[in-house]
Amino acid sequence: WQTGDAVATAIVEENCKRMAQLVHAAAAKSPEAKQVILGGSLLTKSPEFRQLFETLLDKKLQPSVMEWPQVWGGCLRCAALAKQPAPSLNLFMERYGLEERV
Repeated sequence: WQTGDAVATAIVEENCKRMAQLVHAAAAKSPEAKQVILGGSLLTKSPEFRQLFETLLDKKLQPSVMEWPQVWGGCLRCAALAKQPAPSLNLFMERYGLEERV
């Protein structure tokens, strides 16, 4: 896609359109929604992909990139379900960063 391959471009564009449709369907159920939080490696690490996706969003929806990896929410939920205190975000990010480099 990034090198201009026509088939890859069609796949990426179709997937961006489908993601935008999902966001619009969710926004229709919450008319007061004004912000979309973007997560996942394609949206957070590929400015070209994110830009393409953002062009398909309704202009009333303001996109923002998640500050932390999505798995952080899973960690918080697990701690809550186990009736344990929330883990340290700093420690989590330090360890998460180490895992990413391996």
